Amino acid sequence: MTIKKALNPLRSPIIAVVVLALLVLVAIGVKARVWRNPGAVASNPQQLIPTHGPVQVVRFTLYDAGIYPREVRARAGLIAVAIEDLSGGTQGLALTRVVNGQPLPVGLVERFANHWRGRSEIRLNAGRYEVFDSSRPSNRATLVVEP
Repeated sequence: MTIKKALNPLRSPIIAVVVLALLVLVAIGVKARVWRNPGAVASNPQQLIPTHGPVQVVRFTLYDAGIYPREVRARAGLIAVAIEDLSGGTQGLALTRVVNGQPLPVGLVERFANHWRGRSEIRLNAGRYEVFDSSRPSNRATLVVEP
């Protein structure tokens, strides 16, 4: 192939359009794959119940110095716990239910791979839940689930 043919103005735009179309298709495929995998797999059988119906979203932001907000209120039912990690790296946000002064593990919300955010949907009954940064257990907040 000669240089004259390679630099032909009619061929270059066609190749550019084909390459651009392929890149768009790959980007759509990657986005669809991420969308189909919304969060970490629950380790608690209570969380493995099929999740249908309206979802409440509660958000926690993890910092080196603590978790914001310190307290969140929601109604009993399906709750999506979303996290944003601004602490520079965490293993996730652990949820425990406080019953008679004893913490019972409920679940763990982990960050998505190579992202600062994570989300997990959990069906919660009325009660008081403590959330803490599993990498910094002294950083705590409270989730109050009302009936």
